[in-house]
Amino acid sequence: MPLVTLLGDESGDVRLFTARALGKIGGREAIRYLVPLLHDEFDEASREAALALDRLEWIPTNEDQTIAYYLAKWEWKKVEKFGSKAVDQLLVLLENCGWHRKGSVAWLLGMSGDKRAFWPLLRTLWEYRHSELQQPIIQAALLNLIKINLKNAVK
Repeated sequence: MPLVTLLGDESGDVRLFTARALGKIGGREAIRYLVPLLHDEFDEASREAALALDRLEWIPTNEDQTIAYYLAKWEWKKVEKFGSKAVDQLLVLLENCGWHRKGSVAWLLGMSGDKRAFWPLLRTLWEYRHSELQQPIIQAALLNLIKINLKNAVK
């Protein structure tokens, strides 16, 4: 069985360790298997895919890949520069990422000013209503989104 088949394993840990191995021994041909893993729902697997791609000296070929790469590496300031172009990926990530990234993803959505983020942010705020750590961040993101849209409505 080729190593790359393990990237489709149901275990996030298996995908993580497979990405790490491919980054060390896979060579440039492993790149086409690692790029889709940037979107993995298991945060650590997507991050490891980005690190493996770094080791293979991969360079994103389009904006979507670049956004996915920065999201996987948790490079929030770089993602923020893409503004509304990153919203589609951020919305998917908000739905699927672990709790430790929720606040940052929510914040970026709030900063985007994109109206599509309103209901997902509100739903996330409700899900994390008892979290002393995440709730204030998500609440601030939602309020910022409302403020941006109100300011634009007045113009």
